[in-house]
Amino acid sequence: MRKLYVRLTQVYRINGRLVVANSIEGAINTWREWNQPNCPDIRSIERMGNDSYQTVGDDALVIAEELCGDMTNELTEELARKSEEIEKLTYDLKKAEANTADLERKIQELSTCVGK
Repeated sequence: MRKLYVRLTQVYRINGRLVVANSIEGAINTWREWNQPNCPDIRSIERMGNDSYQTVGDDALVIAEELCGDMTNELTEELARKSEEIEKLTYDLKKAEANTADLERKIQELSTCVGK
């Protein structure tokens, strides 16, 4: 195991069951997903901490792969999306540069016409 795979997160107790999530919303969503299709009402929710003096923050260490399963496919898809975004932004930037150069040429032409 490498430190790269270890993440800090939070722990909540919802209706007595411990739920690991990055936020209370994530904990509620995870709890509801686990209890599908007949999700009972939430009667109690409590954020767990390491000690009584700790301020709000991350309380638990988790290994991301064991928590989320193999994330290779998700990360590969995310990388592909980001690559597509970069390509689009690069195209848009080149297009904007070409438009700027065209406008600069037109300004030069107009300034020479005005000067005559």
